[in-house]
Amino acid sequence: MKKILVIVFILIVVFLSIKIIPADYYVGLGNRVYDLAIEKYKNQDTDISRMKLGKLYFDYGKYDLSYDTLKDLDSRDAQIIAAYSLFKLSKFTEALSIFNKLGELPDPEYLYSYGLTCEEHNLYEKAEKLYAKIETGEFKNKASKRLQSISHLVHEQVGADILNMLTNSPSAEDYPDAGALVLSVKEEVEILDDNTSVSTVYAIVKILNDRGKEGFSEILLGYDSTYEKVELEFARTIKPDGTAIQVGDKNIRDVSRYLNFPLYSNARIKIISMPEVAAGNFIEYKARIYSSKLVADKHFSVRYFLQESNPVLYSSFKLITPPERKVNKRILNSQFNFFGFDLTPEVIKEKEKTVYFLELENIPQIIPEPDMPPKAEIDTILLMSSFTSWDEIFDWWSPLYKDKILLDDDIEQKVDELTQGLDSEMDRARAISSFCAQDIRYVAVEYGQAGYEPHKAPDVFLNKYGDCKDQAILLITMLRYAGFEAYPVLIGTKGTIALSEDFPVLLFNHAIAVLKINDEFIFIDPTAETITLGGLPVSDQGRDVLVFFDDEYRIMRIPDFTAQDNTIEFSTYIEIDVDESIKAQRQIASSGLFEHSRRYWLLYSLPSVIEEGIKSKVQMFSSNGRLIDYKIENVRDLDKKIIFNYSFEGDDFLIKAGKGRVLPSLVGGIDISSVLKEERIYPLDFGALTEEVDIVKVDIPEKFQFKYIPDSINIDNEWMEYSLDYILEGNTLECRNRQVAKKIYISVSEYPDYKLFIEDLASRLNQAIILETSVAK
Repeated sequence: MKKILVIVFILIVVFLSIKIIPADYYVGLGNRVYDLAIEKYKNQDTDISRMKLGKLYFDYGKYDLSYDTLKDLDSRDAQIIAAYSLFKLSKFTEALSIFNKLGELPDPEYLYSYGLTCEEHNLYEKAEKLYAKIETGEFKNKASKRLQSISHLVHEQVGADILNMLTNSPSAEDYPDAGALVLSVKEEVEILDDNTSVSTVYAIVKILNDRGKEGFSEILLGYDSTYEKVELEFARTIKPDGTAIQVGDKNIRDVSRYLNFPLYSNARIKIISMPEVAAGNFIEYKARIYSSKLVADKHFSVRYFLQESNPVLYSSFKLITPPERKVNKRILNSQFNFFGFDLTPEVIKEKEKTVYFLELENIPQIIPEPDMPPKAEIDTILLMSSFTSWDEIFDWWSPLYKDKILLDDDIEQKVDELTQGLDSEMDRARAISSFCAQDIRYVAVEYGQAGYEPHKAPDVFLNKYGDCKDQAILLITMLRYAGFEAYPVLIGTKGTIALSEDFPVLLFNHAIAVLKINDEFIFIDPTAETITLGGLPVSDQGRDVLVFFDDEYRIMRIPDFTAQDNTIEFSTYIEIDVDESIKAQRQIASSGLFEHSRRYWLLYSLPSVIEEGIKSKVQMFSSNGRLIDYKIENVRDLDKKIIFNYSFEGDDFLIKAGKGRVLPSLVGGIDISSVLKEERIYPLDFGALTEEVDIVKVDIPEKFQFKYIPDSINIDNEWMEYSLDYILEGNTLECRNRQVAKKIYISVSEYPDYKLFIEDLASRLNQAIILETSVAK
């Protein structure tokens, strides 16, 4: 009886402990036991205790501590757990190195982990061999599933509805300009109540020819791994008979866009290599991108382009939002909607959501034309944005960049070094901007592609590389330390949707800076490594931009530079000897876009390539011309003009015409490639205003005299200034040609007149300078 009472008492105590003592007590007890075990293992300080400690860390999910504890132990068991830890930490390269050293051990869990690590390196054949060696236990089933997933390809038969669509699809003869035919594309963006989003795309495409094969052999899905995840529901190639070849894991790669730049490792791309892509086959895929946050807190911006490079038979676009979210809409470039498509979405109000739905059929492709504007300027676009004011964008991005403008000793020391001995503000600012452009390597990551938050200025300075927003922040930091006012600028460069002051939307693709000196604003693009202070890439010009001052924003315009800002002048002297051979010198001076492009070419071309390029120019003067020497200076010095001179010689320069001679055409040519079409769909876009000057001075020997020199030409109209003058002094003829563009764009309506003008000018220029033998004195 006494024993029974003791048992009952113990049971009551246990029962009350379970009911009364809180769970946190047991958690704390477990933590104390865990900490005590760690302390004892550390105090023992033997290989056996370190092995046990590493295993304990691993069991508790402390993979970094587990690896640090085991990495220097030589035992096989220690190295196995070290490899497991690295795999759990997603350090697949280091894990694979250990697995390869250990080899193929007869342990199912080990072989399975080894195989998963190989998959992360796209070593699928190796992974398949490892999985095949697993013959027992739970890991056999796991290995079988992996083998099925990465096995070469799965063949299946499509459903009747899909087969019917494919069978009745148009042929290549129906669309001779197309490389592929998009039978159906359905896009959907859903904004959820918790300010996350899901974007879905489902497409079926018919491959018509090799151009289509090239364009759709790989499907690229870009994402930011910081807050986005890509899910490929399926992808397959379908043959005309309905046989479908399903994509396996070995056909999918997930890689960093910028592998050599760890700061941007979050910018990733999933690449799906489609199997058996051939003319007459179809590809079908469906993918989703899950985003754990919206770009700007609760706000979003989406866009739908009407036309693509291939025709589309069916297209739908759906935006789903919580019912209380306001969505502003705007349609751009309606003047190019030649087919009368209505891009106004249907609005469907439901209890828990609002749906904006657009559905279109038989959308023609964009047929490219020479010198046409970029797609963002000629394609009809539906913009949808939840922003109601630019203040919301200012309030969102300001906190993201302001705390990144930080100084450290290294930055201060560099600014002091750069500006030492420089008195003028422009010289000091130029020294700083040139350093950021030339010494901080630009990683061409579009604004937003690897996140919208810049890195801290000291990190960018230390790494000596950065994307546009990072370089802008470093430049601003250095300029402010030097005593200047400088601010960040968000810009949509040429080729992107232009900013509209009355329609706030987040579609910027670039970040630059603006400097204020003596009440003058100077825009600076620190990513343009061949451009000095005061210059800008053509892609930045003529754009409205959002400037972030300390307490307010301002929309400002970067003007297009004038023709006189973008000049190139060729000066050539040719001396013709009595045997009709020549010796010549040529100098080239430039500014603006011509100087930028030449500087880039000279910086990044091999010396042998540069020399061959000069030799090819010599051949334009004389078919058997020989380069004698050349001189190139100031390529790295942005504060100085490039010196580019060369000399050459050649034989039989003159064209024989009986006893007479024809002087080869030296200057005055006009490019007619832009007016070859009888009529245009889109405007002509020359990109920038330019001025080109070509001066050639020719000395002929006494045995010849000039028989015919064409009349000079001088034209000044709405499109250009054009002059070609001949100045004869004795046996020396100077030819002076000047072309100044007055318009960047030639509209479709004025194109016929412009075409007539260019063709007439080319006809007038089709004349030659004729020499004859001098009369003996």
